[in-house]
Amino acid sequence: MHNSTIRLYPLNPDIIFGQQVIYAGNANYGQPEDPVLVRLRYPKRRTKPLTFITGKLTLSSAIIWRKFSLPSIATNNESREIQGETVKRILITGAASGLGLSLAKKYASEGWSVCLADIQDKEGVKTASQLSEEHDNDCFFQHLDITSDAQWQELVAIISERWQGLDALINNAGVGAAGDIDTFLLKDFQWAVDINLMGAVKGCHVCVPLLKESKGLLINVASMAGLVHMGNMSAYNVSKAGMVALSEGLLSELDPYGVKVSVVCPTFFQSNLAKSMRSDNPDAAKIAAKLHAGTGITAEDIAATVFEESRKGKHTILAGTRLSDRIIWRLKRYLPGVYLSMMKSNARIQLTDKNPASASSSSREAISTRVLRFIRGRLLG
Repeated sequence: MHNSTIRLYPLNPDIIFGQQVIYAGNANYGQPEDPVLVRLRYPKRRTKPLTFITGKLTLSSAIIWRKFSLPSIATNNESREIQGETVKRILITGAASGLGLSLAKKYASEGWSVCLADIQDKEGVKTASQLSEEHDNDCFFQHLDITSDAQWQELVAIISERWQGLDALINNAGVGAAGDIDTFLLKDFQWAVDINLMGAVKGCHVCVPLLKESKGLLINVASMAGLVHMGNMSAYNVSKAGMVALSEGLLSELDPYGVKVSVVCPTFFQSNLAKSMRSDNPDAAKIAAKLHAGTGITAEDIAATVFEESRKGKHTILAGTRLSDRIIWRLKRYLPGVYLSMMKSNARIQLTDKNPASASSSSREAISTRVLRFIRGRLLG
C-alpha cells in the first residue's frame, strides 16, 4: 500500500474528480471493475466522514480521501449514490421558521450546504450563521418573496455563482386560508394560490434547469388538504391540490433527466402556519393553532421523515399523518361514495355548530348527528 497526491479528471461521468485527492492504492491494480469506496472530509469537520460507494474507477480499486476548500460540489453524476442520498447543495424556501427551519437544520446536520430563503431576514440570517458555525457547512440566507419573478432570478444567479449548481430544491413556503366560498374574499383566495401554488411553480421554473444538470431532487411541500378536501377550505384545498398535481406531472416529465420528485402531504403538526392565516372567521386562526399544537407531531418529526423518504425516491410522503388520515385517503381512493357521504355529513355538523338554530329537532336525526360527531372526532379530529 502506498500513498501519493494526485489530481483526477472526469474521464467518464462516474469518476470522482476535483481538487487535492489522496489516493491509496492496493494490490488490485488493473482491475477497473472494482467498486470505489469514497469518503468526503470537510475542513475543520471533526465528525465521522460520510462513506458511500460510487461508480467504477478505471484505474484501480481505491480508497480516496477528498479534501475541499468548500463542502462538496457535485457535478453531473459525481455523487449520485451516497447511501441512497444523491445531492449535497439544497435551497429551502420559508426556511426561517416552522417546518422550513426544521428542514434546514436537518439537512445541515447531515452535511448539506443549505441556502435558507425567506422574507424573515433577521431570523434567516441568524439561523444561517448558526448552522454554518455548528456544522462547518456553507449555509447562507437570501431574502426571497416567492411571488416575485425578479427575486427568484436573483437567487438562482447567486446560487449558480456561489455553488456552480444546485442539487435539491424544497418548495416549503406557504400560508393558511379558510372560509366559505361565498364569504371568503377573492383577493385572499388569490393570495393563497399565488403563494402556495404559484410560488412553487416559479421556483420550479427557474431551478429545474440546475436540477437537470445535477440529476437532483425536487420536493414540494403540499398538505393532506391536497389529497382530502374538507369543506370551508376551498382556497387552501385548491392551492395544495395544485401542488400535488404539479408534483405528479413533474415526476414523469423530469424522470428522463434523472431528477427525483417528491410531494409532502402532512396533516396538522406543531407549526406557525396559523399566524399568517386568512379567514372569514375571526376565530379560525385560534382554532387552527389549537389543532396544530394538540397533535404531538413536531416539525422536526416531519423534517426527519422528508429527509429519509425523499432520498429513497418516494413520491408521495405522508409525513406526520395519523392512521385516521390515511384511512380517509384510502376511502377516497377505493370507496369514493363512502368518502363523499362522510364529507357531506361533516359539513352538516359544521353548519350546526355555526348555527345551532338550524339543528333538527328530530330524535332520530339527533341520534344520527351524535353518531356522526363520534366518527368525526375519531377520523377528522
